[in-house]
Amino acid sequence: MAIPSRPSGGVGRRVAAMGLLLLVFAAGGVLGFVLGHRVAADAPEAVAAETETEEDPRRRALIHRLDLTDEQQVQVDSILQHHRSEWREIQREVGPRYRGMVSETREGLRSVLTPEQRALYDSLLADAQRGSQRGDRP
Repeated sequence: MAIPSRPSGGVGRRVAAMGLLLLVFAAGGVLGFVLGHRVAADAPEAVAAETETEEDPRRRALIHRLDLTDEQQVQVDSILQHHRSEWREIQREVGPRYRGMVSETREGLRSVLTPEQRALYDSLLADAQRGSQRGDRP
């Protein structure tokens, strides 16, 4: 009885490529979140201004999701204010290196993708960027 052979590379490579793509995409999301989902080396004032007001979407989400009391909100604001200058400095130091790493990673990924996969990848990146600009962060 003959066992049908699978085409070499086909589905297995696609699954592996998509798995790698999703892994890198997820890792980028986690790293972006950890670094405040945006590095503000170009405009640190924008992030500073955002975190100095009650309009900061991360602050609002934290207060809402944890159901903080008024007293806890005051304490949270105090903690954020205390560490704000340190965050700005880290963002200035890390920003250029982070953006370079992201760019190199994306170009490396694009280099192994088919034209159709590159188009989908670019679309996923654009969707993520639009979500970031709207404040759709975890």
